[in-house]
Amino acid sequence: MYRAVHIMYHVVQPESKMRRRKKPDLDVLLERCLAAFVEAGTIDLSLDRLARKAGSSKRMLVHYFGGRENIEEQAITRLENQLRAQFVPEAFPPGATAQAVVTALWDRATSPNREVYSCW
Repeated sequence: MYRAVHIMYHVVQPESKMRRRKKPDLDVLLERCLAAFVEAGTIDLSLDRLARKAGSSKRMLVHYFGGRENIEEQAITRLENQLRAQFVPEAFPPGATAQAVVTALWDRATSPNREVYSCW
C-alpha cells in the first residue's frame, strides 16, 4: 500500500515541488580529500575524520568513491598529476637553461606562500 501511495504522490506532484539533491562537484570533493590527506597523513586519517574535513558525510564518500582506499588512490593520483605538470617542458620558456629550470622548481617547491599539493 505504501508503495502505491508513494508512486502516486510523485506522479501527481509537479517536478518543481519535488525535492532534488544536487550532485556534489566530485573534483572539489576529491581536492578537499587530498588536502585532508596532506594535512593529516594517509595512515592516521579515518574515513569519519576524512568526511568531516572534506565537508561531506562518510556515506556520501563511500557512495561516490567506493571506499577509503579508492579515495586515497584517486587523491594520490591527482597529486602525482599536479606535481608532474610542473615538470613538463611546456611549463618553462623556450631556451631556459637547466640552472633556471632547477631554480624555478626549487622556488616553487619551497615557497611558503604555496601549498605543496597545488598545481602552479
